[in-house]
Amino acid sequence: TPSPRKKMSKNYSQDEILSRAEKFFKRGNFPLAKKEFESHWDSLGNEEITSKIAICEQEIAKSRTKDLLKQAKRALKKKKLTKALDCYRQAQEISPQAWIAAKIASLEGGVDADNTLKAATAAAAAEDFPKATELFKGLFQQTKNPEHLVDQLFCLARTGKKNGLGPALKQKSGLPDVNSLEPEYRYKYGYALVRAGKFAESLAAWRTIESGHQEFSRQKQEATLLWENSLYDQWQRNVDVKSLLAETKTYLKYARSDTVSNICVYCEFKEIASRCADGNFSGVAELIKPYPRPFTDNLVVFYTQLYRKLKLPDLPV
Repeated sequence: TPSPRKKMSKNYSQDEILSRAEKFFKRGNFPLAKKEFESHWDSLGNEEITSKIAICEQEIAKSRTKDLLKQAKRALKKKKLTKALDCYRQAQEISPQAWIAAKIASLEGGVDADNTLKAATAAAAAEDFPKATELFKGLFQQTKNPEHLVDQLFCLARTGKKNGLGPALKQKSGLPDVNSLEPEYRYKYGYALVRAGKFAESLAAWRTIESGHQEFSRQKQEATLLWENSLYDQWQRNVDVKSLLAETKTYLKYARSDTVSNICVYCEFKEIASRCADGNFSGVAELIKPYPRPFTDNLVVFYTQLYRKLKLPDLPV
């Protein structure tokens, strides 16, 4: 039962008071109608008035809910997640609905992610890369946003701890095609790959970035030199010839180097010798195309013998 807020005014009769309240009610001005009905409930109180006060309360709640939902929508457009979440929570208190509850749950995760992103970005800006790495790692697990994975890898690379990069890079299944990333994130991903010793992949990511920035050019030259040193180290350690040959050929697509060219030739001759020993002469033929120019006497002899082994037409020299 409504509590009377003030007594009936001496200036109005009961009929006038009722008429005034009904006018507000019919016009849809439910706040004023409710106020009039409640103010004079002692004089007008009956089941019909009580019912109309209840209707006013329902309509006021609907209007308030609608207004809060509009505010929430505007806040979302401006990416003010906290403001939007507050509006949805107020709307849910007034008019509980399943879809609003779902929206609140979704936004709570978004607000948490937004706060984590701010903290991770601040840590990276302060060059606290171990902290930034952990924050971006948790953020990626929550959002599955490939940009957050790249930020994690980049910050991990900046810590200087190479041991952790290998396992972390296995998560790259969460990345789309590298070329679909924005240039900033292609750069960061390439940087992490360099620090992990994955030079071919890093330069492939970087080669699509159009930048005349001097520091970026220096870093690409550094990555190329590190790759050359890695190939030379592999050659000294007598690693698998097939893999080294493939990698040297990939390198020579990106840069010129007498050292790498010599390693490539060495690997080719080693592989030719291996295939000859196995009787795989068709494999040898694939390896030595295109034909070198000019032909030396020794090469003419070698190719002639190979063609005879393969029962091919005369050597086109």
